[in-house]
Amino acid sequence: EQLRYARWTGGEVDCLFFPGNRKRNGGLSGKPLWIASFAWTDEPESRPDCLSALGEYCAMHNYKGPVIFLTKSKSGRTQSPEGLTLEMIPAALFCYGISSSLFAGQEKED
Repeated sequence: EQLRYARWTGGEVDCLFFPGNRKRNGGLSGKPLWIASFAWTDEPESRPDCLSALGEYCAMHNYKGPVIFLTKSKSGRTQSPEGLTLEMIPAALFCYGISSSLFAGQEKED
């Protein structure tokens, strides 16, 4: 319930993670803890539409942290032409980390 998708005229962001304690009108509010883009490429510059939307969202919400840029296989950190810090993570590794933390949370609840 803390994961969200953002869409507006001219852009979209694939995944936003908000702290669970910041609720307003039934939804989550405030600045996300992290932002991720499911790019499915190893070359960020091949997705100028994606980078432009990420830059716009970060500017609108004063988000200064690195943006997780999911790739096919590449990892590392780079700067986009929009001035964003992109933390490149292979999609399989990211999915493993998310599912691992979800299942670890379930074990604690049992």
